[in-house]
Amino acid sequence: MTTFVSASTRPAGGAITYVSTLDGLNIINSFDWGRQIQQSYYSGPPNYTREGKEKSPSWASFCWNPIQSGDSFGNGAQVLELEQSATELYVKTRPMLWPMCDDAGECFFETWITLDGATFTWRARLTNQRGDTHQYGAHSQELPSIYTNGPWDRLISYTGDAPYTGGEIVEIRNDHKEWAAWSKQWWAPERSVELRVKGDGHVHWYTVDLAGHPGYRGLLTGLAIDIPDCVLDTHITLRDGRLLASGENVK
Repeated sequence: MTTFVSASTRPAGGAITYVSTLDGLNIINSFDWGRQIQQSYYSGPPNYTREGKEKSPSWASFCWNPIQSGDSFGNGAQVLELEQSATELYVKTRPMLWPMCDDAGECFFETWITLDGATFTWRARLTNQRGDTHQYGAHSQELPSIYTNGPWDRLISYTGDAPYTGGEIVEIRNDHKEWAAWSKQWWAPERSVELRVKGDGHVHWYTVDLAGHPGYRGLLTGLAIDIPDCVLDTHITLRDGRLLASGENVK
């Protein structure tokens, strides 16, 4: 089984916009520049503003939030460096602040993507260069945020107390009716979950916190995020990495 991955360098800043198997559909949602598979970070101040820059009323209360693809006004992030081969890609990006219009973050992102059969590794590094030297509190970071297309609306995970022993996996559903097929946090001791389309299509995400909505492409989407709480000092360097896979019977 082979996985195909495409990272869009213009205008999406090297974020992953396409993941599929040889004969599969694209798993990744790109309704706007807040989707894709990408780095996304949060820090103070709350209700971030910058003189001379417009902020979207829809995100009026948002803090400082640089993301890899672009902003909510449709402005793409700037690619600073790019190296690629048949199986590897490196991209260095000047991110955009999601709630703002054409407001580049005082930081840069680096992303390494390596293909290996049905799996690929995603490694990331944030280097902060902020002029605002105030120490803000910890925020939940999205490392990475992964937006999937609506058909993958079944969430499967192991939730027991004996990880890596071949225990039964279960489908996680809401216990009440609401907009999402599943929208909750739970303990995933193997740090592995799987999204499935109705039928046999599988997507394996090594992550822990998800929310989703059934449907097809467009606005309807699933969201998978590993959300560690981190303090982002003004000149911090933060590293992270994930193993992801698509296809059936991936181990």
